[in-house]
Amino acid sequence: MRLTLLSLLFFSITSLFAQDQIQLVNGDFISGWVLEVGQEIRYRQADFPDGPVYVLLRQEVAMITYTNGREELFNVSTPTTTSAGTNTFALRQRYLRMQPGGRFYEGLLLISQADFEAKLQSVPGVYEKYKSGRGLVTGGYVLGGVGLLATAVGFVSGVSSTSSSSFRTPGTSSDFGRGSGGVAAGLFLVLGGGIMAAVGVQKARRAVDEHNVSVRDEIGFAPIINNNGIGMAMRF
Repeated sequence: MRLTLLSLLFFSITSLFAQDQIQLVNGDFISGWVLEVGQEIRYRQADFPDGPVYVLLRQEVAMITYTNGREELFNVSTPTTTSAGTNTFALRQRYLRMQPGGRFYEGLLLISQADFEAKLQSVPGVYEKYKSGRGLVTGGYVLGGVGLLATAVGFVSGVSSTSSSSFRTPGTSSDFGRGSGGVAAGLFLVLGGGIMAAVGVQKARRAVDEHNVSVRDEIGFAPIINNNGIGMAMRF
């Protein structure tokens, strides 16, 4: 029973991190679970896994990165221009994203973590939020590891006290109670660590989103006046 409960807890915590990433042709990202890929992309949102099924047209999607790391490309090779005049293909090549397994991307290019973090520093305040989120993730993993150790010790203590109870006089098997308490405390720490890490991941992702929004605001066309007259210039 304890092992089943622990397995369910691990599955729940793992599901917090295992999310498909849908990149749209306009540069936006959607985290969720892809259910079907055809002329329409059907998915559920990450924060509402039991909620309604959402639909995107295939031409709206640039790429899907699945939880196992596999990437499926759709419309990344065709530059498009929005009504504001922004080249969305060029825009996407400056977007940052991070994937499970310690992989970092600028557009479709795999880059090192050091380069990824250096690019985040180009937007004031974003890197600090990102580092805060990463710190929560690390703290959550440490707390979860301590919880696993406490759970294992409590479980072994409870099993050993149960197997030797026939040799004890009635009322002296307090080790069993301590073992059960250790398991409960360990599970509590594992759950707390999982929640902390999940909050950290979301905080780090929001920081990356802030960077990408800033990049989107930087690129576009702006009116200019010079010796050649009045025209439009692309802003970077």
